[in-house]
Parts: sequence; structure tokens; C-alpha cells
Amino acid sequence: MMKWNMALCGGVGGAVPTLYAVSQDLTGPSHSQVFGGDVPSWTLGVLIMFGIGAFVAGISKESIAYKAFIIGLSVPALIHSAQETNIANQLSIVQGTAQGALEQGILFPGFVSSAMAQTDSLTFIVSGLPPDTNGYAVHFFGAGGPIGNDISLSSGANTPRPIPQGATGVALRGPEGWSLPIPISNQAENGVLRLKAHARPRFLRGLGRAFGASGAPYEIEAH
Repeated sequence: MMKWNMALCGGVGGAVPTLYAVSQDLTGPSHSQVFGGDVPSWTLGVLIMFGIGAFVAGISKESIAYKAFIIGLSVPALIHSAQETNIANQLSIVQGTAQGALEQGILFPGFVSSAMAQTDSLTFIVSGLPPDTNGYAVHFFGAGGPIGNDISLSSGANTPRPIPQGATGVALRGPEGWSLPIPISNQAENGVLRLKAHARPRFLRGLGRAFGASGAPYEIEAH
């Protein structure tokens, strides 16, 4: 039989990782960004975390409160950890690709890696944006970090723009913030990198944020 007092301790443990993460972010520019764009869906996510912790602790037949709390804490914490690892992997792919290109150029004089060489004459276009592209821009990244300034898309996203030399990653900025960067090496066809932009619904952003996912308002893909 489920012990409801143990389930309550587990539920509190289940909600703690999300609440702690938000407490660390409340010094950010706005609560909207902190909660992933939608407070009600974020709250729903916290309640789901509470339920997961309560269920696991309740069926564990644990009789000591602090142990039930730790049991509840462990399950959502694993979800958070997996989500944060996924975000870190996305960022490391961009950084690793750029660093690898730089090292190849250093170790083999006269040799320029394909990731670096491809950007000499490449252009890019962006699809999936609203008709009014004011406030939208992209930024490229290379071995040393950001390259150049934001490239505004206000004059038309489908107008081919040059890709800076050495670029191996790109991110999109919109009125609601930035996407995570994605790697771009070996993605172009016929000299054109085609980026597809997706706006993430505010409800899903808030819900995902509660589960440790990125609250980024946009996603981009290269195709």
C-alpha cells in the first residue's frame, strides 16, 4: 500500500531540481525567458515532476522521510541531467568542429580543412520566417568563437548572403531571443546553405523548460 506521507516527500524531491534551476536564473533579463516563455506550462511541468517523484517514492515502500525525498529527487534529476547533456552536446559539436578545423590548419601547413574551405564562397538563405523579418538575424561561429556581427534579415531572408570564412556554426536571433547554435560544416549544396527556422510554441517551451530542456524560442536546421 502506498504511504502518502512518503509520496509527499518524494514529490517535493521531484520538484526541487526544476525550482532550484529557476532560482539560479531569476537574475536574468526577464521572467519570460526564465520560465521558457510560458509560466502556466512551466507550472504544469513542475507538477508532473512532483507526480513522478511522488509515485516512485510512494511505491518504494520507504519508511524514512529523507530517503523518500532522495528517491523523488533522483528521478527528475536524471531527466534534467539528460536534457542538459543533450544541450551541451549540441554546443560542443559546434565548438569541436571549429576547433578541429583550426588544429588541422596548424598541424598541416598548406592544408585547409573542408569545414574551413567551404565557407570561402558559400552563401546562405533562411526559410520558415514570417513575412515581416524585422528583428531577425543570424550570427556565425568559428574556432575562436563568434565571427563578425549579426547579419540582419530585415531586407529579406531569401536573399543569399555570404557566409564568413571559417564559420562552422550558426544561430538565429528573433524578436523573442536566440536559438541554440548548430554546426554547418558539409551542409551546403551547390554553394548555398539552406537554413530552416522553426518558432517553438510558448506552451511547449515552458513545459520543456520544466524538464530541463532549452527554453530557446527558435530552432534551426541545415538542409
